[in-house]
Amino acid sequence: MQPKYSRPVAYHEAGHVVAAHFLGIPVVTVAVYRPHGVHRPGTCGRVKIIDRHTTDRQELIFLYAGPLAEARHRKRSLITTLFAGFADPGSDLTQIHSILAEIPAKERERVEREVEKQARQLVKALWGSIRTLAEQLVNEGVVHLGEPYATAA
Repeated sequence: MQPKYSRPVAYHEAGHVVAAHFLGIPVVTVAVYRPHGVHRPGTCGRVKIIDRHTTDRQELIFLYAGPLAEARHRKRSLITTLFAGFADPGSDLTQIHSILAEIPAKERERVEREVEKQARQLVKALWGSIRTLAEQLVNEGVVHLGEPYATAA
């Protein structure tokens, strides 16, 4: 039986959510869905966040965690995963580049290396939580996390 929703997309979104939780970013809902007119299972995802006040570093870790979780699940490189969705103007890679562009050029490469490393460590350390949430998304499509998840650190 084919899963109702896309497993790689579910892992991607779960990576974002678990990173957000760890960073103290309040997440309300996460969803994997099929856009109108698309016939493949769950080709898009969305994380709904309230009251988003983050530093550039937190935002970058959050953005890297999704593709890193998907890459780990698919057994692919981060670069392959990031460039797969690059055409989308709202893609993680586009947002990462936008934030990095605001960081002084002398610091940019160092900051990028540091946050990617932190995101990798986070995904590795919290893989069990990512897997649990991803499998729930595969089956249900939408997970409402509510206040306890949003505020617990």
